[in-house]
Amino acid sequence: MIAAPAILKIAHGDLTTDLDLTADELFALLDLASDVKHSPEIYRSALAGKSIALLFEKPSLRTRMTFELAIQQLGGSRFSTMAPSARASR
Repeated sequence: MIAAPAILKIAHGDLTTDLDLTADELFALLDLASDVKHSPEIYRSALAGKSIALLFEKPSLRTRMTFELAIQQLGGSRFSTMAPSARASR
């Protein structure tokens, strides 16, 4: 399992855009993503006991389902909703 300062920054909720990352932090995040993809069994409980809220500005079934599946595969639970402006435009 990869542990790096960049990952701690993300884990503590300090990441709001990709511009918040330095080049080294971005590479550490990409390394972690590669590790998760190639060794998913190590990360099956990474989100155990965690609840993740997903808020979507635009309705996108494919994006929502992808995020929900990823959270489930990492052992977490999720709640998703759309922003009020997205609901009004439907």
